[in-house]
Amino acid sequence: MTTESETPKTIAAEFVGADFGDRRLSRRLQTISEELEAKPNEPFPEVMTAGELEAFYRFVGNERVTPEAILAPHVDATIRRMRCHETVLIVHDTTEFSFGGLRRNLNQGKGRRRHSKFKGHFSLAVSGDDQRIPLGVLKFSSFTRDENTPTKLRRQGKAYAEVAKMASQQDRWGDSIRAVESRVGQASSLLHVMDSEADDYRLFAQLQEDEHRFLVRLCYDRRLDNRSTDTVDVQKTKQFVLAQPELCQREVKISARKREVGENRCTRSRSRTRRTATLSIRATAAVFRRPHPVEKTLPETLSVNIVSATEIDAPDNCQPVEWVLITTEPIATEDQVLAVIDRYRSRWVIEEYFKALSTGCAYEKRLLTNFHSLTNALAIFAPIAYGLLRLRSVARTGKDLAASQVLTPTQLKALRSQPRCKLPPKPSAHDAMLAVARLGGHLRSNGDPGWLVLARGFLKMLEIENVIRYLSK
Repeated sequence: MTTESETPKTIAAEFVGADFGDRRLSRRLQTISEELEAKPNEPFPEVMTAGELEAFYRFVGNERVTPEAILAPHVDATIRRMRCHETVLIVHDTTEFSFGGLRRNLNQGKGRRRHSKFKGHFSLAVSGDDQRIPLGVLKFSSFTRDENTPTKLRRQGKAYAEVAKMASQQDRWGDSIRAVESRVGQASSLLHVMDSEADDYRLFAQLQEDEHRFLVRLCYDRRLDNRSTDTVDVQKTKQFVLAQPELCQREVKISARKREVGENRCTRSRSRTRRTATLSIRATAAVFRRPHPVEKTLPETLSVNIVSATEIDAPDNCQPVEWVLITTEPIATEDQVLAVIDRYRSRWVIEEYFKALSTGCAYEKRLLTNFHSLTNALAIFAPIAYGLLRLRSVARTGKDLAASQVLTPTQLKALRSQPRCKLPPKPSAHDAMLAVARLGGHLRSNGDPGWLVLARGFLKMLEIENVIRYLSK
């Protein structure tokens, strides 16, 4: 359960203790974070004076400043928040940042063409309960598209043995999991949740060897080992799972999605509308056969648990929902199977986090022209986006939490001092966040509060809180 100690009074507190080997750089980061937290979506020149702006550009361009060093205090704070939860979901996903038509030096090597976009791979901690509260970022890495990927070389006729040992962008999933497990240690029980882009036999073998808990949506209709799974030789995963008896049905809310295009091999390209879908759920154990070509040093078979969710009576103009999930989680009972479904749905929190970066922080509108400066700026915005996401999450789902669990007594007093921020005698966290949003200019008729009104309201509340503290001295 969330406690008051989990909630930073300001997101700028998430940067305290950053070590660059120079106290001046640490102080500069603190100043920058306070300025950007106040106006997260405003252009840099609107937030800073001319002198502060020049200092900011020097800071993000400094070779001693790295994303890892910037993010380190936030990672420590995230781990402290994780200790309050029995199980923590680590949601891994990749997003692309595009900076319009301006060609920038975003490649990390020489002799490559210039690009206007790069990708960021994030590992976001989310509470494993029904609240799905974001707890913070544990790791992120950034990379540009390499022209000579192993996949491209294979298509050009290179032998598998020649490219099998090459570094691949697919390695980011396993690298991030190892880094997170090493950093967190025994602080929490972790369940790694990934979408279909992570469907990789090597990754599954690595996770099982390291005894890590995982939940991954399949992309490929994988071949089964018919001797172990008791199937005919031609049968694959989807056919096998659909042959199992229906365990139960579950209604879930499906969010709207625009048509997707891009490089993801598993992109569901069709758009969809917001709706409530009825899912037919099945579960079974199965054994995967090692695919070809994959190095024979990997296990010949892998035993997994599979949970399938297929939409019933989907609208004619909508692509039916179809999830085939593999996991190490138990599936012996209906409750355990439904827990797998709900924990996969928690993966969508990271999609909201990416919106906080792109919309709440306007990251893709930042006029920085090289990879080093952009990734340092991204590391600064990462905790700020977490703060925006957490405000929005509590505003939507905090009806079962007391307001005192997310705001201090003085902050609640600050809200009660404002005529437009009426609170009931015993407000919930949801009530408190709506009051914060009203302080930022939100109207009830506009539906759920967005990133910007929550951020504006929260900062106004902090200003009022400082006045109350000053007058009480």
